[in-house]
Amino acid sequence: MEFLNKFDRQKLQRITLLVIAALTLIAMVLLLVIIIASVEGGSTPQNIDGPQFDNLDEISYEAFDVTADMLNQGSLVLVNSNHSYIEPANLNLVNIAEYRNGLDTSIPYSVAQINLFHLERTAVSFAHKMLVQLKADTGNDTIYVSAAYGKGDYTKDIHTGYTMVLTVYGGTYLKDAENADLNNWLVSNAHKFGFVVRYPDGKEEITGVSEYSHAFRYVGIPHATYMKETDKCLEEYIEFLKENTSHKDVLTIAGADGKAYAVYYTPVSANGGSILVPVQTPNPDGSTNFEYVISGTNEGGVIVTVSLD
Repeated sequence: MEFLNKFDRQKLQRITLLVIAALTLIAMVLLLVIIIASVEGGSTPQNIDGPQFDNLDEISYEAFDVTADMLNQGSLVLVNSNHSYIEPANLNLVNIAEYRNGLDTSIPYSVAQINLFHLERTAVSFAHKMLVQLKADTGNDTIYVSAAYGKGDYTKDIHTGYTMVLTVYGGTYLKDAENADLNNWLVSNAHKFGFVVRYPDGKEEITGVSEYSHAFRYVGIPHATYMKETDKCLEEYIEFLKENTSHKDVLTIAGADGKAYAVYYTPVSANGGSILVPVQTPNPDGSTNFEYVISGTNEGGVIVTVSLD
């Protein structure tokens, strides 16, 4: 009887070890599946759940003709050593100082060349909001726009009308220790106003420009939000959209403005061509569903940004 009891215990131990081994194997397989899915999908929130993305299935598409001159227009145009830029004839520029003076009696920020420096109309409105809020939050009004469209060739990107360079009075830079409050605020909040650092540290081999962290580029809130969350510069972001999105497989973004967006890339020939865009449907209140914006990329395609709210 003692022999049988000993045998039963040994059998039970073997069964227990087999069960543990099987469970361990299952856990390892599940972990491998998760890792593979993470690598393939990256950090793309293309399968986000939530009420703000429920209406994705309601989008239908229609043809839209993109003209050749649209390919180098918009807040996502790419300008670097590999992509030269031809300034569009209808670039809607606004004098930064005049815009500021028309809205504020105080001077929360300064402009070095008040007669020369301009930004594209949408970019200047968000730049103004950002710099006013910076002053409100930090109490510091020593920052100024030291370069923008109109003069100089600090970076070729300036000629798009979407880029400005920010400096601090006294000849110091944002990354200098004495300007930590200003730099930290911009790093934490610029995306909320649609701006990103155009030439971030560590991206020199991609952008072709040495670290130039005081050049801020307007790309729009959804794109700036995603670029900040995934640590992508403009070159990386456009390449990511090019390789991973289409109107059938959009990138969904929960913007820093609390709105939901769908974004996708479509290649277009140098002469223009037809793309698919959402059919806009009217609401009883007179608003329209699935409003969208098309931006050229200056590198062979366009990016469509759809508002889902």
